[in-house]
Amino acid sequence: MSKMFGVQKTPIYGSFGEFTIGGGSGTIRAKYILTKIKPGNDGSWECELASQMKPWREVFNVEELSFDELLQRDLDDSRVAHDLIPYLLGTAGIRAKFFPPILSVIVPRKQSGAGIEPFYPKPDFPEDLIENYGELFDFEQIKWAEPTPLATLRYNRQRSAFIIVDGQHRAMAVLALHRQLNESWGNNAFASYYDHISVTPEQVKSIELPTCIIYFPDLHEGNPISQKLGIDLSSVCREIFLVVNRSAKRVSESRELLLDDEDIAARLMRRTLSTLKDRGEEQAGLARIYSISYGDSDTEIGQREVTSGHLEYSSAIALHKIHRAISFGVEEAFKIDYYSDISDGRRTQNRNRPAEILLGTGVQHNSVLSRNSGKLLPPHEVDEVVEKLGALADVALLSLFDKFRPFSTHNSELRNLRMRLSDVHARAEVEQKKAYTLIFEGSGVRNVFDSHFERLKEEKDELNREGQPVPDHIENQIEFCNSVNSALDKHERRFQRDRACKFFSINIDLFDDDNNHDEQK
Repeated sequence: MSKMFGVQKTPIYGSFGEFTIGGGSGTIRAKYILTKIKPGNDGSWECELASQMKPWREVFNVEELSFDELLQRDLDDSRVAHDLIPYLLGTAGIRAKFFPPILSVIVPRKQSGAGIEPFYPKPDFPEDLIENYGELFDFEQIKWAEPTPLATLRYNRQRSAFIIVDGQHRAMAVLALHRQLNESWGNNAFASYYDHISVTPEQVKSIELPTCIIYFPDLHEGNPISQKLGIDLSSVCREIFLVVNRSAKRVSESRELLLDDEDIAARLMRRTLSTLKDRGEEQAGLARIYSISYGDSDTEIGQREVTSGHLEYSSAIALHKIHRAISFGVEEAFKIDYYSDISDGRRTQNRNRPAEILLGTGVQHNSVLSRNSGKLLPPHEVDEVVEKLGALADVALLSLFDKFRPFSTHNSELRNLRMRLSDVHARAEVEQKKAYTLIFEGSGVRNVFDSHFERLKEEKDELNREGQPVPDHIENQIEFCNSVNSALDKHERRFQRDRACKFFSINIDLFDDDNNHDEQK
C-alpha cells in the first residue's frame, strides 16, 4: 500500500544485455535494455517514453552547461524536417520506414540548476534480479520458471533524463512527429522548423524507433572504485559518444579536443573556455562565450570556431596551441634572443617544462609530465595539474580577452545587444525572440536556420518551375525567415556601428541625425 502513494515510476519493457567499458582494474559494467519509442497518442508506454525522450538542448539550459557537458552534436532541424520525416511518412518515394536503434543513457538530473549528477544513487537489492536505484529508477530481470532475457526498467519522470549519445537526428524525426500529433511543442524555439508537417495517427501507427537505453551499475554514490578511477557519468558518456561517432561521421578536431581527457593541453583549453562561458551577469563587463560552433557540419569542417553567433571570439584550436606552447613548449621558445617556431607541434612535447612549473605543489614528485598523461595519473593529480597550469596560462589569456581594447569593446557592445534582445517587449515578438536564439543560444543554430531557409526557397522555386501552387505553409515560413533575417541584419549592423564608434571614440549621435551626412562621412 505504501508504494501506491510513493514515487511513481513509469515502465519500459524490452530485452537486456551487458557489456564492459575499459580494461583491467579500470573496467566498469554497462547494462542496457533494448526497447522502442513510437509517436502517437494512444497512452501506451512507448508513446510515454517518446514524450520523455528529449534532445540534450531541451534537458538543460545551454547557458548553464559546462563544456564537459556539451556532449551532443548540434541538431540540424532543417535536415530532420525536410529529409528524415518525409522518409518516415513515405512521402520521399521510399517504402521502407525503419531506422536503426538510437543509443541513450539514463542519468539523474541535478535537483537544481542545469547538468547531471556524477553518480546514480547507491542501489539496493530488495529481491533477486531486482536493482533499486533510490527514487531514480528500478531494473528488474523478468523471471518465469527461470530467468529470461527480458527486463523492465521503471523510471522517475521528474528525476531522470535520457541523454542521446548516438542517433539524435533519427530520434528527433520521431519526436517531432509525436509532438506535432499531440501539439506538445509548447514554446519550444525550434518548433517553427516543423510547422509545415501535418500528421495523423493513421500515418504513424506503424512507426517505431528501436532504442537502446544504457546504465552503469558501478557508477553509484559511495563506490570507491569509480571515484578512485575518476570515472563518472559525464566522462563515460563522452567516451561512448566519441567511440560510436568516430567511425560513423567525421568528428571535428575542436569537438575531439573538447572531449579529449588524455591531452592535458585539451583539458587546459576546456578550463579556459569554461571560465569564459561560466561568468555570470555580475561579471558582464568581461569576456564571455554565449554560444559555440564546433565545425561538425560539412560546410564548417576546417573552420573550428568558438563563436558568439557570427561574432567570433577565437578558435578552440588556437587556444589549444597556446596552452601547448605555454605549458609544454621547448626551452628555446622562451628565450628573448633566440627565435623558435612554437606553432610546430613537435616543439610542444617538452615533458620537463610542466614538471618545473609545478615544483612546490602537491604534484611536484612527477619529474617529467607528458602532455598525454591525462588518463595515466590519478584523477586528483590531474585536477591539480590542470588547475595550476591553467591558472598560470589564464593570467595572460583572460587579460587578453578582458582588457585588450578590441576585445573589451566587443564585450561591452555584445552585452548591450543581449540586453536589448532580452527586453520583455523584444521577447514578445516572435522574430526578435528567434533572433536572440540564433545569436545567443545553442551551437550551430544559425547554420541550421540558414540551411532551412535555403531549402524552403528551393522547394518554392521547384514548384514554380512545375507550374504548381506553392502551399501556404511554405510561403508563411519563407516570410517568417525573411523577417528574422531582416531583424538579424538590423541588429548586426547596429552592433558593428556601435562597436566601431566606441572603439574609435566617435560620437554615435552623429549617426542618428539625418542632417549630419558630411560629418558621418
